[in-house]
Amino acid sequence: MTIRADIVRAHFHDHFGEWPVAVFRAPGRVTLIGDHTDYQGGLALSMALPTATWVAAGPRPTLTVQAGSDHEGAWFDGTVAELRERAQARPVSGWAGWLAAVWSLLPSTAGANLWVESDLAVGAGLSSSAALTLGLLAALQVLSGQPIALPPLTRLAQRVENEYLGVPSGLLDQLSIAMAQPRSALLIDAAAQSARPVAFPYPDAGYRVWIVDTKSPRTLQAAGYRQRVQEAAAAADALSLPSLGAASEGDLARIADPLLVRRARHIITENARVQATVDAAAHGRWAHVMALFNDSHASLAEDYAVSTPRLDQTAARMRQLGIGARVTGAGFGGSIVALGPAAQEPDLLAGLSALYEQEGWPPPATRPILYPNGGLMQVGG
Repeated sequence: MTIRADIVRAHFHDHFGEWPVAVFRAPGRVTLIGDHTDYQGGLALSMALPTATWVAAGPRPTLTVQAGSDHEGAWFDGTVAELRERAQARPVSGWAGWLAAVWSLLPSTAGANLWVESDLAVGAGLSSSAALTLGLLAALQVLSGQPIALPPLTRLAQRVENEYLGVPSGLLDQLSIAMAQPRSALLIDAAAQSARPVAFPYPDAGYRVWIVDTKSPRTLQAAGYRQRVQEAAAAADALSLPSLGAASEGDLARIADPLLVRRARHIITENARVQATVDAAAHGRWAHVMALFNDSHASLAEDYAVSTPRLDQTAARMRQLGIGARVTGAGFGGSIVALGPAAQEPDLLAGLSALYEQEGWPPPATRPILYPNGGLMQVGG
């Protein structure tokens, strides 16, 4: 069933016996190119997805919180004081932990009724966690009578990830979701903490973007994400630079450790690929964009070592069909993003079906993204 604002409002009413005063839609995001660059002051190109997390909110007359979700029957019924106490033990975990982080960061002591629904795959590398965090923060700010300013909201959402969930991520996910514009990609500059819409008109050229959820979910806290963050920081330290976003390929010769050379090379070359992708898309050179996708995957697999055999084989099967493909998100499982002629969709689906059946893997979930979507927005009350 497609999630819509009226459906979320009705489910809120079913649970709480009243109508919400605010409903927010926070989409997922796909990194088109530029992964593992944001925590080193780099560049990324992303766009918002049609799938999203929805948060409906209403006030409570007491300092208590009732909050539920359609994901695994999550439910919390307690006090604001209990949430703030829970937030002291970090990292937090679970549904109550997420709520605790949000209430701890915002000055409001208001109680709330909350209902959350999502058609955004969890653990697929599409920013389900950032979408949930931004939706919750925005809803609570409305309940508290506070204006919503998107740049500060993204930084609060990053603090939830960094300080409370224990994930040392940059601002890529939060900026991608909060600042996305319909029909445009978003160029993220992590050093400037900025995002601006750029042309990525693949539908006009008869091309299509696909997201392939390989059904190999990963958890950032349990994966090698933190190790990559540390290795990238060590490479920047070896160059006496504040971040690798300020480095060039010529600097690699000054790094003694071969492992750190590979980590730095990915970030430096990925930044260049982001800039090249923006330029190629603006001039309609889609074959070059596909080649850049392929180069990015090779870099993430070989220099950054965040791919997996299933991700590699999925991307390779697409390349055999003349489709550009790369791991998207943090890696270690999750999804592939692909770009190719829209007419090749039947070949893509057949090729992946044959591959996954041959390997004995659960069938992948392949979704076409017909055009870039808008970002975080209030869609009713």
